[in-house]
Amino acid sequence: MSTFSTMEVCLERVTDDDLVKLFCAGDQEAFEVLFDRHHRSVYHYARTLLHDAHEAEDVLQETFLSVAKTAARYEARGRFKAWILRIARNKCLKILGTRKNQWNPANQVVYMNSQLFGGPGPRDRTSAKEEIVLVIRALHTLPESQKEAILLRVRRHEIP
Repeated sequence: MSTFSTMEVCLERVTDDDLVKLFCAGDQEAFEVLFDRHHRSVYHYARTLLHDAHEAEDVLQETFLSVAKTAARYEARGRFKAWILRIARNKCLKILGTRKNQWNPANQVVYMNSQLFGGPGPRDRTSAKEEIVLVIRALHTLPESQKEAILLRVRRHEIP
């Protein structure tokens, strides 16, 4: 016998926009379905930006609290995931803004190099450093949103 009730199975088929409407009307199960659908994306997004599992967990919780508090203001246009990730992003940026040693693209590029290519060998260190300097310079010329998109794309496959 299935452990899901008929209502839960039906809610799994409902769109995110309709789940928000149901939640606003008092259906707590609708919120649980939204959480089940999106908590992994929110967590991985926060972990990618913050490089810290505990802070990513905090952002996850704070994001869904914000969703619960502001669900009535959500404009249903089929973009719930974009909306929730924007909330998570704002919370991440707030954390990054309070850190003494804020996120540094130079450190990110060094980390990316070591993860993607196994790090430079002894004879390749000079050319690798030169490449990193060029990449950092190029990153600095991009708008912040484009820098973020590039770094998220590279980091996407690294988080378990």
